[in-house]
Amino acid sequence: MASSLPSSPDPLITPVKIDTTPHPVPAVIEWKADNGQSRYIGCSPSNPAHLFFQFDALTKTGSFKLSVAFSWRKIGNIAQRRTAPIYLCLQLSNLRHLDLDLSCPLPPDEVLGPLGRNLACVSVELAGFPVLLAPGWPLIPQNKSHNPTLDSVKRLAQLSAFNVYVQRSPTLATEDFRLLCIAVANSEAWPDVGSKDDATEFYDGCPCKVIGVDLLAGSTGSSNETQPSPAQSPPAYDDLEPTSPMAPLTGAKKRRRASSPGSGLTGDEEVSLEALPRNTLGDELALIRDRMELLEQRARESERARDSTSRRVEDLEKRLANVERERDSARARIEELEDQLQGLVKGREQVEQLGEDLQALDNSIDDRVWVEVDDLRTTVRSDFDELQQELRCGVADLVQDALGDAVQSQLAAARIRIRDGILEVCYDHDEN
Repeated sequence: MASSLPSSPDPLITPVKIDTTPHPVPAVIEWKADNGQSRYIGCSPSNPAHLFFQFDALTKTGSFKLSVAFSWRKIGNIAQRRTAPIYLCLQLSNLRHLDLDLSCPLPPDEVLGPLGRNLACVSVELAGFPVLLAPGWPLIPQNKSHNPTLDSVKRLAQLSAFNVYVQRSPTLATEDFRLLCIAVANSEAWPDVGSKDDATEFYDGCPCKVIGVDLLAGSTGSSNETQPSPAQSPPAYDDLEPTSPMAPLTGAKKRRRASSPGSGLTGDEEVSLEALPRNTLGDELALIRDRMELLEQRARESERARDSTSRRVEDLEKRLANVERERDSARARIEELEDQLQGLVKGREQVEQLGEDLQALDNSIDDRVWVEVDDLRTTVRSDFDELQQELRCGVADLVQDALGDAVQSQLAAARIRIRDGILEVCYDHDEN
C-alpha cells in the first residue's frame, strides 16, 4: 500500500503570518488598592473595557492587550473632542504567571453589569509592568467624572498582578489561552513582537505615545490639579491654548529643546522615546536572529517529524499487511470450522434418526416376542392336551389288556385323571 505525506511549506522560506485583528471581548478588570480593597475597571457603560487576545502556539507569538474606552476633550496640547481607548499591552515575554479559571467566584452583579454571570477569570502576574499606550499625553477627558477611571488605569499600569473577567463566548480563544498558560508555566521562550511594531496598529495608523512609569508617577499626583480646568475654562479658551507655544517655530524651539530637556512637550517626547522597548538596531538584529534560530529549529523539528512519520507509516503498513494475513487465515479457519459444524449438525441428525429407529425396533421386538410367546403357549397347551388324550387312551388299552374283565369292571366304575403329571384312579367310595 503506497503512502503519501502532505507537503508542508519550508519554514525557512515561508514567513510567519499572524492575524493581527483579534476580536474584542467585553471584560472587567479587578485589581487591589493599597488598602486591600478590590477596585474594578470596565464596569461603567461610559468606560467599557475589552480584552484583545491571540496566540500562535507554533511560533510562540501573539497579542495580549486590554483597552479602556474614553471620550477626550484634550489630547496632549491640542484641544479636540475625540473618542479613543487607552491600551494596556501585556508582552508575552513579560508574563510570570497566567491562569484561566472557568469556574471562579465572580464579583458582585452591580460590578459586572451587562456582562452577566457566564464569565471566565484570567489571573495575570507580570515580571514587570504593562506597557501603557495612549493617543497622546497628557490627557483630559470630556467629563470630569471619568477622571477616577483614568486614575485607575494609570494605577493599573504600575501594577504587576490583576484579574480580568471576560465573557465566555465563541470570540474567546479558550484553547489558545490554555496553551499560553502551559507555555508560561513551563517557562518556554518565544520571540516577542515588540511594542514598536504594535504601536502603529492601535489608532488606525495615527501616532501614539508610550507612557512610561516615570510619566505615570508624575501625573498621578497632578491628576486632581488638571480636573478643575475643564469646568473652569471654556472650550474657546482651550482652542486658543495650543497657539501660544506655536508662535516661535524656528530655532527658538530647537534651542529650548536643547537647553531645557525637561520643559513642556519636548521633555515628554524624549522620555517616551527612551521608554520604547527594543527600539535599537541591535535589538532588531537580535530579534531577527532569534526568529531565524526559531525557524531553523522548527525546520529541524519538521524534518525529524517527517522522518518519524515516514517510519511510522512504514511500520503501520507492515502491521496492516500482518493484520491482512491474519484476517485471511482467520477467514479460512472460520470456513473450516463452519464445515465441521455442518458435519456435526448432520451427524447429530443421523444420531437422532438412529435413536428413533432403535426405539421403533425395540417396540417391534417387544411386540414380536409377545406374539411368539402367545403362539408357543397355544402350541404347548395343544400338544399337552393331545398327549394327555393319547396317554389316557393308551393307559385304558393297557389296563384292559392286562387285567381283563375284572379290572375293567372296576375301572369302569373308577375315574381316572392326571393331576400335576400323576395318573390317579379314583373309585366312588374313595375320598378325594
